[in-house]
Amino acid sequence: IVPEHRLQNKSKRYYFHDAINLQQGQIYISPLDLNMENNKTEIPLKPMVRFATPLFVQNQNKPWGILVLNYLASSMLTDFRAHMNGSPGINMILNKYGKRIDTIDTHRDPHHLNKANDNFAKRHPIVWKTISQRDFGMIKDKRGLYIFTTLSLYQSSDTSNRITVNRSRRWKFVSYVPLELIAFSIPAALVKYSNISILSVIFLIVLSYYIARLWTHNIQNTKALEINEARYRNLFGSMESGYALQEALFDQEGKPYDYRYLEVNSAFERILNLKCHHVVGKTVLELLPNTEPYWLEAFGRVATTGKPAYLEQYGKSFERYFEVSLTSPGYGLVTVIFNDVTERKYAELKLRQTAIVFNNTTEAIMITDSDKNVVLVNKAFSEITGFTPDEVLNKTPNFQQSGLHNESFYKEMWHSLDTTGQWRGEVWNRRRSGELYPAWENITVVKDEHGKITHYISLFSDITVIKQTEKQLSYFAHHDSLTGLSNRLVFTSSLEQAIERSRRHQTKFALLFLDLDDFKLINDTLGHATGDKMLLVVAQRIKQCVRKQDLVARLGGDEFTVILEEIKTAGDAAKLSKKLLKAISKPIEIANQEIVTSASIGISIYPDDADNAEDLTKAGDAAMY
Repeated sequence: IVPEHRLQNKSKRYYFHDAINLQQGQIYISPLDLNMENNKTEIPLKPMVRFATPLFVQNQNKPWGILVLNYLASSMLTDFRAHMNGSPGINMILNKYGKRIDTIDTHRDPHHLNKANDNFAKRHPIVWKTISQRDFGMIKDKRGLYIFTTLSLYQSSDTSNRITVNRSRRWKFVSYVPLELIAFSIPAALVKYSNISILSVIFLIVLSYYIARLWTHNIQNTKALEINEARYRNLFGSMESGYALQEALFDQEGKPYDYRYLEVNSAFERILNLKCHHVVGKTVLELLPNTEPYWLEAFGRVATTGKPAYLEQYGKSFERYFEVSLTSPGYGLVTVIFNDVTERKYAELKLRQTAIVFNNTTEAIMITDSDKNVVLVNKAFSEITGFTPDEVLNKTPNFQQSGLHNESFYKEMWHSLDTTGQWRGEVWNRRRSGELYPAWENITVVKDEHGKITHYISLFSDITVIKQTEKQLSYFAHHDSLTGLSNRLVFTSSLEQAIERSRRHQTKFALLFLDLDDFKLINDTLGHATGDKMLLVVAQRIKQCVRKQDLVARLGGDEFTVILEEIKTAGDAAKLSKKLLKAISKPIEIANQEIVTSASIGISIYPDDADNAEDLTKAGDAAMY
């Protein structure tokens, strides 16, 4: 009975966690390990095997405790050595990692089980691979003959029992006989026992025959193994991917904490710029101390569960991105195959950035293949044209032609694309609704490394607002902002053109200068707003009195001009003037108030009064005053 103050908390030990999850009546069997007291390995060393089962309250599913029986295995190991004493060769017991457990010395280092000289799997990896995969048999290498069998820690023919036995809870009994011992055992026996019976001789002959067959068979197997190993090394040596075989290192609770490199290929050295002799034998944390914890956790899941894993990892030590595949052949080994995908990662980043620009630019983008079939459009394209991507994919861009451009326009466009690889200009397109709109378009030819056309990229923007603004600016540049009549600039240009036409056709035209009487008085007394409204009415009345081809202009203030083309006599101009004076003198109602005004008109005749614009203007102005 242990006093209460000496009781220990064993809830963090691995066998507690494994057993607590069992169902009622199931039994857990641990691997062979060393006994620990107060979280330290007990000295002298005590090899232990633990049998545990959960204890349940009646009619309840939750266990209230764990019953653990500790079996001291030192007597078993002593019996094993005693039974094997005097037998030929070397006899050993190996655990699931290929480490000897029959050599535990109670006075040696507590970490003796992890020492390299007791690691059979590491010293004989090819032989261990066969032994670990089979339950029994024989295998030969250049050193000698290995005879082995497997022992589970629990064996029973009763299929109804609930005892849980994991494959890892099995030991390998291995007997190793050197070749020289086999070669000389039979002749030595014949000399020693020269008086044996004929039956014994026959038995030895038959036995020798079967040993010879077994030896031959083992030689063949060894040769096959050597060939397979050569193929294996050639395969991984020629791989473009990096390859490494790692061995898990377990703590006293059976959890992996680091991984030792057993072998790597040339691609591993090339990708990581590390030499093989600097890698093999070292652990991950020794070689790469900045390794992220989740990386080791992934190794641990693969090593303990056997399930493969696929990871993408940024290697801080190398500042590169890696694509890694992890698998486990069992026995605490992890196979790592990886590729450097840094360039692909950066390319994906550029693609994402390009996609952001592609989908968020205000310019429409349309991409066609070499046959001019649409393969991709962006969001702005749909917003401008009204066409959805599904409506235009695999169609030629003809669906948006306006019909306003002739054949020569498109010939010139394609000539520019064929010769320079680019065309830019203004084009009228048609929206899905049928509405025409102006666009500024830039088309670029995309070629591959052989100069073959692969795509056409069209970027265009709707310039309807720009065109409307230009039209408004042009209108205001040539028209009076108040009345909408032509301004002085248009009047001057039109007068020059009228002179040129009359000179060419030998005709006359009249220039009328019109000024409202006492307009300043109206402005001063009734206000500028009333004056502006009166000017609008006067401008409309003048337009109504003349022909469509006659030009009416406002030069400023209350001063107007009229160009009457193709008159026969001066009397035609006088007749129009009277009509204008009569129209202007009619009362104008503004803000419930009638205003009556009059006007003065001066007339000059081309070419009677002058033969140039300047003199004709002066003559008309003088006549008005």
